[in-house]
Amino acid sequence: MGRVVRPARGQPSVPIGTGVLVSARLLLTNNHVIPDRETAAGMAVEMGYEYGDDGTERASQLYPLDPADAFFTDEERDFTIVAVSDVDGVAAGARYGVVALIPQLGKALKAEHLNVIHHPNGDRKRISIRANTMVAEDDTWLRYTSDTRPGSSGAPVFNDQWEMVALHHGAIPRQDGTGRSLTRAGQADGDAPASIEYGANEGVRVSRIVGRLTQTTDPAPAAVVQQILATGAGS
Repeated sequence: MGRVVRPARGQPSVPIGTGVLVSARLLLTNNHVIPDRETAAGMAVEMGYEYGDDGTERASQLYPLDPADAFFTDEERDFTIVAVSDVDGVAAGARYGVVALIPQLGKALKAEHLNVIHHPNGDRKRISIRANTMVAEDDTWLRYTSDTRPGSSGAPVFNDQWEMVALHHGAIPRQDGTGRSLTRAGQADGDAPASIEYGANEGVRVSRIVGRLTQTTDPAPAAVVQQILATGAGS
């Protein structure tokens, strides 16, 4: 897992979201984090931005994104896959590891504990475990309770077997019977987003991401699909 950032010359990088390596040279994140090739061309993934076992800050490494090599995005399902450049001849996944995208359904069950690894508010890596359960699902999305923040977008969501089951998309407001967002006081007030009460988080199923890639008639993601499925087959 890494922090998706926009590098700034002579200044700290600007955090945008979270991403996960799904092959040695492919990063998966949200479409609303990286919506197009032009945006991706000026961004990087910062790996190792975390604390060590002794609580000290570990040294991180920036890997520039390379959308000219591979890029695929789906706005409806809110995911983007983009190539990651090597640094010093070494792929990011070779150094930091990768997460397999397993296409089969049934990896998460209602009321099962889920785990999220993310960079909330652009901070160093956090792991939200156990106090996070799946509360609802449909064919495309999983809903779950978890403590997430801006910057968590694009984070991998795991089951208790540490299989990735979803890509975190965002928080879902509580609503009244007419679909209006509710405030923390239980009142309908869609014009005051800062006071909205969020009832759950939502992520797109991994099976739907893989399905979208394999069903497209666009030849562009062919290499992307091959890399992802090869990673999953080896898990």
